[in-house]
Amino acid sequence: LNAIDKATTTVATEVTTLHNAGAQHIIVLNLPPIGDTPFMNKNKDLKNLGNMASSMFNLGLTSKLNALSFKANIFDVHTLFTTITKDIDTNKQYTEPNTTLTLTNDTNPSCTDSSKNAMQLAINCKHWAPVDQQAQDLFADAIHPSDTTHQILAIHLEKFLSSAAVK
Repeated sequence: LNAIDKATTTVATEVTTLHNAGAQHIIVLNLPPIGDTPFMNKNKDLKNLGNMASSMFNLGLTSKLNALSFKANIFDVHTLFTTITKDIDTNKQYTEPNTTLTLTNDTNPSCTDSSKNAMQLAINCKHWAPVDQQAQDLFADAIHPSDTTHQILAIHLEKFLSSAAVK
């Protein structure tokens, strides 16, 4: 709990620094459910612990940002990832509306090295799933989103940025 409090305090402090330097429109992304990453999703207890930690971080972050004397906008990555993983788990796929972007795998990373060693990140990956599969994977490695997932995040972030909530 202490680490979560320190982390959310650091984010709020940095947001305040940006505001004091003249930033008028500040967007902060909350955490996705980290228990759903390939790093944690194979073990039920670890998955639950990771998701609880993400939720606690997000609650603390929201509380601290809402307490500021100015508006800092929170882009809700957590809910988007939850929607994606629920669709994949229930319907065997998530398709971003009005696009051809489809995710079908939320369990294993595209970097097959990460399946053997969770500390093996995509940036140094030597062995990958076939390209067609990579395009459908939620995760590039044990913790980072894939290219397709980043495209989906960008679509939702663009909508968020153009919404009245950010003005």
